[in-house]
Amino acid sequence: LEITDTGSGIAPDVLDKVFEPFFTTKDPDHGTGMGLSMVDGLMDQIGGSTKISSEVGKGTTVDLFIPVEHPVQAPEPQPEPAIVDGGEDHVLLAEDDAGVRRLLAKQLRNHGYRVTESSNGREALDTIKSDPSIALLVSDMVMPGEIQGNELARLARGYRPALPILLMSGYPLDADAEYGGEAHFNVGLMKPVRIRDLLSKIRQVLDTPAIEAT
Repeated sequence: LEITDTGSGIAPDVLDKVFEPFFTTKDPDHGTGMGLSMVDGLMDQIGGSTKISSEVGKGTTVDLFIPVEHPVQAPEPQPEPAIVDGGEDHVLLAEDDAGVRRLLAKQLRNHGYRVTESSNGREALDTIKSDPSIALLVSDMVMPGEIQGNELARLARGYRPALPILLMSGYPLDADAEYGGEAHFNVGLMKPVRIRDLLSKIRQVLDTPAIEAT
């Protein structure tokens, strides 16, 4: 699939970075830098690839190389794993989508957790500063405002160096990758999130001794 425009084009020094997560030339409130990186990540997931070329003043071309799917025998259905037990820990849930946030918070409360909700990074950071009972930060990676999930994780660890952090994203997360310069989270979780997966990851993070960021 090839998409070509006749726009202003992209300078060579910028073109080399367009697939990097969170890289953007837009103002903080007008872009997250995740659009092209999500496209590139999707191509990797399905075994394809992405190519981009551009000339300043003439336009840009993006090629998506999508593999042909061949019929395969469906695997035998596997039984769903049992939902792990919850806990009584205090969880800070940072998610800008109100519907998703309410649903996740309700499920966590149903499993015994105490939950404080935040709709953006700034609000979540203020809660971490003021409430020492927060045992775990669960945050979306992409939120409105200047504090995205990776930046929230970095700032939160500045106040609570051993705070367990679980980041959620529609883009594949690698706990060994550098987001904003350092890896500041314990483990990543892909969205859309199933409650059984979220509960399992939360217990995994809370039951693992925290390692302070350096």
